[in-house]
Amino acid sequence: MPRRGGLGGLTLEEGCERALVERARRGDVAAFEELIRPELARIYGAAARLVGRQEAEDLVQEAVLRAFRSLDGFRGGARFATWLYRIVVNLCVDHGRRRSRREWREEPLEATERAAEGAAGAGHDPEAALLAAERQQLVQAALAELPADYRVVILLRDVEGLTYEEVAELTGLPLGTVKSRVFRGRRALRERLAEAGLLPSVQRGRGVAE
Repeated sequence: MPRRGGLGGLTLEEGCERALVERARRGDVAAFEELIRPELARIYGAAARLVGRQEAEDLVQEAVLRAFRSLDGFRGGARFATWLYRIVVNLCVDHGRRRSRREWREEPLEATERAAEGAAGAGHDPEAALLAAERQQLVQAALAELPADYRVVILLRDVEGLTYEEVAELTGLPLGTVKSRVFRGRRALRERLAEAGLLPSVQRGRGVAE
């Protein structure tokens, strides 16, 4: 059980976080860096999976800057990490909607080459690594064919591993809409993977009303 401190029943961790937030609001950059530092790997990983590595770094930098400028709007209803993650995801969602399907396909091509080169350098079977990377490329291409609204919730739910409730909170969508889009997105993705020969042929079923 987390230990309780003297700040209105907050845990010691939550109390320390609140104190850092208050210092950062007063312009203490070191306090803000202390808040941000433990989250950087997670938010970069999420951004890379949502938009690709090429754009992830710029979006993370933009998210950090936006978080610093918006600290007065952080009310403490959620943990700082959750609030920051939401900023990153929203930026990625907006970016993903503007991104063309062709751009979504370009990242796997780079990943295919890196995987093959890395396997060869490590003394592994480069042919097997290339086949695995090509399979990943086909999956990414299938994702690229999905409508942006489906692609976002699929990435958040099935790649990031968020719950339906967390996806709804991050995207601002009703829970029922999230579940509907995940269901339809998964079905559309299965159909595309079947067309690519990665899954057995699937038959269309009845969807869930949005």
